[in-house]
Amino acid sequence: MASERAAYLDLCVAVVEQFKGSPEFQMAIDAVVARSLIREDEGGARPSGVATARRIEEDIIQGFQQSDYYKHEMSQYWDNGWMGFKYRAQELFPDVNFSLMKVREDDITQTSLDEGVTQDPEIAENRDTVVAPPRKSVVEPVDPWAFLTLVVKVLASSFHVSTFFDRIQESLFNQFVTEVVSRLPIEDSLEEGFYSFGSCGGHLVDAAHSHCTIVSCLVLPIFPSFLFRYFGDISCPIPVVDDPDKIIMPKRRTPDKVVQHLSYILEDEVENNGSQSPPLFGGHQSWLQREESFKLKSIMKVHCGFIQGGVAEMAPKDIKYVEKCRFVVASGIFDGYDVPHQPSNVSSRSQQLFCFLMVVDEISIDFIKKNVTVREDNDGGQWVGIWRIILLKHQPYDEPRRNGKVPKILTHRLFPQAQYSIWIDGKMELIVDPLLMLERYLWRGKHTFAIAQRKHHHSIYEEADANKRRKRYARPLIDLHMKIYLYEGMKPWSPKKKTVSDVPEGAIIIREHTALNDLFSCLWFNEVNLFTPRDQLSFGYVVYRLGHPFKFFMFPNCEYNSIFVLHPHTREHSSKIEWVKSLDEFKGKNSGLKESRGGLGLWTPYPGNLDSVVLPHVTRTS
Repeated sequence: MASERAAYLDLCVAVVEQFKGSPEFQMAIDAVVARSLIREDEGGARPSGVATARRIEEDIIQGFQQSDYYKHEMSQYWDNGWMGFKYRAQELFPDVNFSLMKVREDDITQTSLDEGVTQDPEIAENRDTVVAPPRKSVVEPVDPWAFLTLVVKVLASSFHVSTFFDRIQESLFNQFVTEVVSRLPIEDSLEEGFYSFGSCGGHLVDAAHSHCTIVSCLVLPIFPSFLFRYFGDISCPIPVVDDPDKIIMPKRRTPDKVVQHLSYILEDEVENNGSQSPPLFGGHQSWLQREESFKLKSIMKVHCGFIQGGVAEMAPKDIKYVEKCRFVVASGIFDGYDVPHQPSNVSSRSQQLFCFLMVVDEISIDFIKKNVTVREDNDGGQWVGIWRIILLKHQPYDEPRRNGKVPKILTHRLFPQAQYSIWIDGKMELIVDPLLMLERYLWRGKHTFAIAQRKHHHSIYEEADANKRRKRYARPLIDLHMKIYLYEGMKPWSPKKKTVSDVPEGAIIIREHTALNDLFSCLWFNEVNLFTPRDQLSFGYVVYRLGHPFKFFMFPNCEYNSIFVLHPHTREHSSKIEWVKSLDEFKGKNSGLKESRGGLGLWTPYPGNLDSVVLPHVTRTS
């Protein structure tokens, strides 16, 4: 650990040396270094270093308060907050005319950020008064942080608002640091340094060619935990290029060097045990077949869904349409939980280049037609705005969540002509141009597979514990799933691993469809088919089994939150199996709780002894 801490601070110094010519960047990096010193030295090892770093940080904050950035952002918080407060108040009290109301500084509970403040004596004894710059009139769209600010100022006078607004000021400074640092490219020498550091303090999978390298290694650790408590998910700027029309796309696809030819098992192989079991969408994969599928060879044939007779059928008109799709944005709605949300900020180039494909089941198409306008083209294709509706008939699973994994993970099987795809869950509204996403997450860093880091959890065992607490699936079956992985050598995540995390945010997946990536998707789906439908539990396991040849870019969670607007489901998902607490509940008259077409690996005798397997202790972080 001592060597890692030393390497971390050395990298901070190297960054400062490389970019110290810029005044605003110098301010940002000085703050990062100061806070890094505080974080590394707290605990009594070097108290003088902590004191020095704190003084540096205080000087930087005072300088920041005089910057135009600070003045502009604070005025936005103030003016937008009042606008947002009036808007929300009008919703709550429709009979009151808020348009005639004005807010003056004297009408608001004062804080240490207010001009001309007179602080409470008890607070003033321990805190220096910070005088805010004159406010300017800024009219922008309502900011959720600003709305919360005004609500607290107006309605929570008993709250220690001075402390709260100091935190708002701190978050502004962190935002400033992030925006400055994320714009900078990294020289090769620094890239190698960050990569050799491994996970870089647990924030990167692969630092090479990433504009967010410095942000991830130096800036993200300083975001205070209160931001997550007060404002939920934190977003940060995505370092995309300015103009989609200026993007130069790769002339050739990434060559297939590891797996050169991939084919799929199409007929179900049922053991002759005297019974006539119908074919399953995922096939009756044996434990031996599963084990062999993880051994990489130049020519491979694996299970990958779409077994003949296992259903999930697409209409001929839709099959013909998707044959032309080389660039795909795909999404899915199952069991009527959502309606299609129209992407925004899509350039004309992307509109011509991409197919926007929304995969739905029969229940969802009926629900969509009752709630939004569905138009039909001359070929019989159905559209909701930019989305072409792709109807999958005869769902392969009893569990809607498992059905939703078909288009999400097996995108290359549904749309075999696609060279690139972006998956986004049906509850999300895409707000970033898809071509900019390909450039930022794939082409710029020469990646072929990109997915975001999970916010709270790094270990699949942490994620499994959270799934049990939130009743995402039967608790004993989640435990069995994890015991199999632990038995097969899947250790809990630690900073010593070469991956930033074993748990992704699976709602957005960005892929070039190389043979190796398609193989990974097949194996990932097979795990979802065999065990629980919680794909976050299986992703890291498949990464572990394929080893070093499979490379992917796991980008920071804060960027993930900048890609979309999240909409609530139309209703809550619930199935009886989620409430099961004991395997005994599956017996007798409750045997119908078992899924009949998925998760069969949880009911097939496992070839190893799991009796002595004890799941690792989990420290809960969510």
